[in-house]
Amino acid sequence: MSEQGAVLIVGDDKATCETLSDFLISAHHTVHIVSSSPEAITELQNRPYDIVVLDALMAGGTGLDLIAKVRAIDFRLQIIALMDIGAGEAAVRAISHGASSYLLRPVRLAALLNRVATALHTRSFFRSLQEPVADPERRSDLFRGLETAEKLFQFDRELVSILDYHLVVESVLRSALSIAEADMTAFLMIRDRVVSIVANVKEDAPLGSRRAVFERMTSKWDSWGGNSLHFDDVLWSGLEENAQGSIREGSVYPIVVQDVLLGAIGAFATGHRSLDPRADVLVPIIASRAEIVIENAFLHEHTKILATTDPLTGLLNRRVFREGIVREFERSRRLFLNKRPGGDLSVIMLDVDHFKKFNDTYGHQLGDKVLKMVAAVLLNVARRATDMVARYGGEEFVVIAPDTTPENARIVAERIRETLQDSIIESEAGPLRVTASFGVASYPRCGAETVDELIEQADEALYAAKRKGRNRVEEADARTELSTLPTQPQ
Repeated sequence: MSEQGAVLIVGDDKATCETLSDFLISAHHTVHIVSSSPEAITELQNRPYDIVVLDALMAGGTGLDLIAKVRAIDFRLQIIALMDIGAGEAAVRAISHGASSYLLRPVRLAALLNRVATALHTRSFFRSLQEPVADPERRSDLFRGLETAEKLFQFDRELVSILDYHLVVESVLRSALSIAEADMTAFLMIRDRVVSIVANVKEDAPLGSRRAVFERMTSKWDSWGGNSLHFDDVLWSGLEENAQGSIREGSVYPIVVQDVLLGAIGAFATGHRSLDPRADVLVPIIASRAEIVIENAFLHEHTKILATTDPLTGLLNRRVFREGIVREFERSRRLFLNKRPGGDLSVIMLDVDHFKKFNDTYGHQLGDKVLKMVAAVLLNVARRATDMVARYGGEEFVVIAPDTTPENARIVAERIRETLQDSIIESEAGPLRVTASFGVASYPRCGAETVDELIEQADEALYAAKRKGRNRVEEADARTELSTLPTQPQ
């Protein structure tokens, strides 16, 4: 049976508090509920608790203030803050105020019990630091424990503001190496079906082989409910391929985010020294912290993607297109005015031919399928790192092509047009073909003085293509003499 604890639930949402209480009581924890910050302070001053689960967004904004007050009462108390999905900044503030972890509403039973189990691990570790010690050797262990506690607090402070997943992994591995006093730490993660293992090795410590690390990291994978992993599928970082050493001892713990097994973290002894016996307590604590910041990093990435991409096609949205075209236009304009070569900026606009007919005849689902196919073609053809492909609106798309002359922009547009007309959309009425009309405008050749003029000229060329029969490419008129443009040095 897992360890039981005394839990205080603080919140002004009665239904949520009672649901959490039922969850925890079913797992044999002792639970008490209060509805306000003053009640919580009084309760904590009069009765011993292991864990406080509180609503960080209580009415009046008292939740975050309460976290700091609870932490001041007893630094060993484990505080789990309840958050709404999307409250990423509030979660960061909760951790910085002293929360041990947080949970997103609606709270899932497995996630709650996982957080509580880890909190009890941490609570037990901190309690051990305050036991009376007479034996000099035990006193030395106590001092080491206090140093470790300080490292854990520093670990929390360092992680709280990191929103980039890769930086999270680096920080977790570096801190775990110090906290667990290990020779090597490793982080296994599955993202987008790609399995990767990142290792961090203590300076001058013997290297464990990749095979040995893989076997240790996946030894409990099946029991955690994970699908089979294969050594040959792993992408490695931080551990040389020719490393030949063995692993003497290790402690590995799963990384679970929103009830999904995403990976594992491990601490290992690779030399003659044994692994610190506290590793089995410390690694789960580190893993729980890692889960929090990884989840926060994923939420940040997701929010960023939603803010910059079109949800249907996955292309950049119009706002990001606008930011990109302004930036590139200013760059090209500086090069042109300073008579430096390489400043050509081309814009390719395209509009799907007879798109309304697709929607009216075959339905909006097929229309969406057409737009997704056009997006896929654009990404496949305009694939330079500097190209920007965006959905401009409705069935209209745009490509920003820096350092691209009008002649080369036309070649790209023709390639897109030909690829598109050769593609087939399957429908209930049989295979259908899709075409589009294109307009190309290039600065400085088109003579545009502003970003809006450049876009307008590309748009005018597009509608000229429509008037001339569709499924064709038209260019904006050249208004700047070639003789006035800077040339490449001979």
